[in-house]
Amino acid sequence: MNWHQIQGKWQEYRGQVKQRWGKLTDNDLTVIQGKRDVLAGKLLATYGNTKEQVEKEIAEFEASCKSCDTVQPAAGKSAAGSSPAGSSAAGSSGAGKSAAGSSGAGKSAAGSSGAV
Repeated sequence: MNWHQIQGKWQEYRGQVKQRWGKLTDNDLTVIQGKRDVLAGKLLATYGNTKEQVEKEIAEFEASCKSCDTVQPAAGKSAAGSSPAGSSAAGSSGAGKSAAGSSGAGKSAAGSSGAV
């Protein structure tokens, strides 16, 4: 996962950032909004580490998010609604979209049948 993806899913990763860097306030996280350079600046100011150390920590966090992407968000979604997740997985991931696509295609076919 690259930082652009983390920025796009900032609300999901915000808690993990807070866990890793506990001195960051909720206001800091709001200001950061997933921007790597702003995070680096906040870490420099808050922790007083060197720029190299901050960059290393951010890179480690980014690398850990590769496993987070497959484990944490999926687990979070399952934990948030384990029974709906089962039906959602069956209903909305492929089957629901296919069914929606089929019904849309059916409507198109019906529309073309009506037009013909």
